[in-house]
Amino acid sequence: MTPHFKANHHKTRLILVFGFTLLIAVCFQWYRGRFDQTATAEAKGKATVSDALFLGMRKVKPAEVRQVLPEAATRPTLLVFSSRFCHDCQRLAPVITRLTAQHPKVAYRKLDVNDDQQKAPAIFRAFKPVSVPLMVFIAPGGEIQNALYNYQTPEVLAEALKTLEASRLASPAPVKKVSR
Repeated sequence: MTPHFKANHHKTRLILVFGFTLLIAVCFQWYRGRFDQTATAEAKGKATVSDALFLGMRKVKPAEVRQVLPEAATRPTLLVFSSRFCHDCQRLAPVITRLTAQHPKVAYRKLDVNDDQQKAPAIFRAFKPVSVPLMVFIAPGGEIQNALYNYQTPEVLAEALKTLEASRLASPAPVKKVSR
């Protein structure tokens, strides 16, 4: 074998590995629900939440949020995914507890990714959290308003909770009851 043939062989292998990696990434994005076949809200003329919020979780529609979290239909809700083994989660827990006590109109739900998957499987199927801590701020009506990942300062969390509580003043989207 000549060195020239060997170099071309490695180049071809590198291209194949890159292509295969790209294919896996596209399949993963499709599985996580990133490719939406329906018309976007921007095309309909409505303001929409940035897709960057859904980096570490599945993009959940408001109807699905209302189904798995009934309290989110009428009240602003803070949903926190954490783990008892996570150092940042342990640092964040007292801060969140103190801030939620200051905002009593915001419903608060904390789920441990290790312990609570059997207790609330529908929530984990809906959101599919990738990393912890994950704080999801849900406006009345089930619309995800904000999502914060990893450790956040108390000031950032307080501002996000103020914004969420202010969204309570806006009227929630009407919830249609479906009778079967």
